Order: sequence, then C-alpha cells, then structure tokens
Amino acid sequence: MAIIGDLRTDALAKALSENTFDDITLIGMLLLALNANNVDIKTGDYIRNKRQRLFQRITEGGHLTQDLDLLRDSARELLALVFSCRPGYNSSGLAARFAGDAIAADAHLPNMATEEFLPCLSKAALERAAASIGAVPGQRAKDTRAAIIKHTVNTTFVLPAARFVPDENELTTHQARVSSYDGDDGDPMDDDTGSPTRWLNGSTEMEDEDPARDQDFEDENRHLDADRHSSAYL
Repeated sequence: MAIIGDLRTDALAKALSENTFDDITLIGMLLLALNANNVDIKTGDYIRNKRQRLFQRITEGGHLTQDLDLLRDSARELLALVFSCRPGYNSSGLAARFAGDAIAADAHLPNMATEEFLPCLSKAALERAAASIGAVPGQRAKDTRAAIIKHTVNTTFVLPAARFVPDENELTTHQARVSSYDGDDGDPMDDDTGSPTRWLNGSTEMEDEDPARDQDFEDENRHLDADRHSSAYL
C-alpha cells in the first residue's frame, strides 16, 4: 500500500535526523543510498550487477553489516565505480576532482611528457607547459614537445591543468552556481567548467557551448580532439 511507503519514508527521515548511530553505520547507510533504486549513476548500466553484488555483500543475513573492514572495502569499490573524470555523459564533474584532491590522486597521474599526450595540446599550451618547467620552447610545436620531453627525462611531468585540485576560477563558478540554486531555476546537473580548458587550448574566453549538451553536462576536455588537428602538429 502506498500509505505504508509514506509512513516508512517519514519515519526514516525522522530517524536520520534524530537517532544516534555510529560512523560505521553512517558509512553503510551511504553505501545503501548509492545502491538505492531511485539513484541513477551515469557511469553506465554495465555497473548495475557490480552494485547489486556489493549491496548483497553488505546486507548478507538480512541486516546492514557492522564489519568495518567490509564496509571500507565496499566503499572504495563503489566510489571507484561512481567517480569519473571522463568527458561527456559519464563525467562526475567537480565532485570527482574534489575526491581526487582529498586522497592525493595526483600521485597516480602518469607522465605526460610523451609523444602520445603532448600532441593533444595547442602550441600556446605547449609553450606554457614548457615555461612551467623551465624548458625553452621552439619555433614549431614539435620542437617544443621535444624540449619538454628532454627536460623531463627520468622524471614525471604532470600538466598543471590536469591536477585534481580546482583552481580559483572553477571554485568561483562552482560557488556561484550553488548560490544560484537558492533563487532561480538553474540546472544543478551542469558539470564544472573553468580555467583548465582555457589553460589547455590557449583561450582567455569561454568557448561557445552547445546549449543542448550543456543542459546535461559540460565536456571540459572538448578542446582535445580539435587540438589534435591544430598547430600542435606543425
């Protein structure tokens, strides 16, 4: 009966706001929330079975487990399924960026001073990358790429804009959007935009955006494909 669902929902909300429970239960509750039927995780339907197995694992025996190690492992597994920095429909936006910064994920970024990665950058972005490490840029983009690779031999070079921590412009945009949700009809599903895109493509202005696409997500790396055919190959 629908009325039972209403009564349960009200009782659960009151318990969550008034009852005392420990952090072990809180972690478990967050895991349950991410496995709830009314929660859509846009990293793809292919993870649904993995989520279901995780859900069954932490509720085996008919109750939420109090095994902290099991909850920790399950939380790590589920978060790895949920968070995505890939552009497009699957992007978690700034949420994944804050998460990566919180757990020092920068340390796991690969060396970007390679011929596989550097051609993604515009000539202006390459020059800034060279300047950031003290390498002398060349007249041609391929010369600047070579200078960066040579200057960072035996080290790991990570493009500043590729790091997880949001910059001041992104934070300003993020806070402005949060404030706007209190007083207008802004779409809280919009993902982050900000200076990393401008840092990479060399622009000082926000790029034109596709309104239909921006309604659901912002592809913060949309410049990469275009730059593959730009002056970076000169």
